[in-house]
Amino acid sequence: MAMSAAERRESPYVPPVENRSTFAVRIGRLFPPTSDEHRRTMMTYDKVKAACHGGFRIGLERSFEHPRRATIIAIDELGITDPDIIDALLLHDTGEDTNLLGPSDNLRNSEWREIAHWRLVHDWNERVAEMVLAVTRPLPDGIEVKTKEQEEEMYQEQLRNASFEALIVKMPDSLHNLRT
Repeated sequence: MAMSAAERRESPYVPPVENRSTFAVRIGRLFPPTSDEHRRTMMTYDKVKAACHGGFRIGLERSFEHPRRATIIAIDELGITDPDIIDALLLHDTGEDTNLLGPSDNLRNSEWREIAHWRLVHDWNERVAEMVLAVTRPLPDGIEVKTKEQEEEMYQEQLRNASFEALIVKMPDSLHNLRT
């Protein structure tokens, strides 16, 4: 029986139960399991999950749940099938929440972004790098990014200049944040 609009508004968001195996099946519906796209996406999944290990979000949700759920929203609700966008979704918070793209200690924002860009291009490609860095907030360094206000201004400018694909990455990220 379908829920009414009022029941849906009052019903808390219940995310799908997901683990590596069910995610691999979901990706297998998009790309054959022996394809480069499937293997790369599962490599991305594994790298991001390992990088997030031990981290938690507000509400005691494991850090990895957010990029995984944002990716599932993109696939299931937006019909995204582009492997670069899927990888960028999995990677979208790694610059802010992990050291996967490089440690930010004692680096200027621009230096960190240069390292992060190299790592993303090296392990993925230029397109993934552009999307991920477009949705990654500038890292406060006390030199190039001195205040929260400056960080927010820089971030809004990045989003204004971002590609359409980067904005697609931002949408399920924001939707999952709103739902939780």
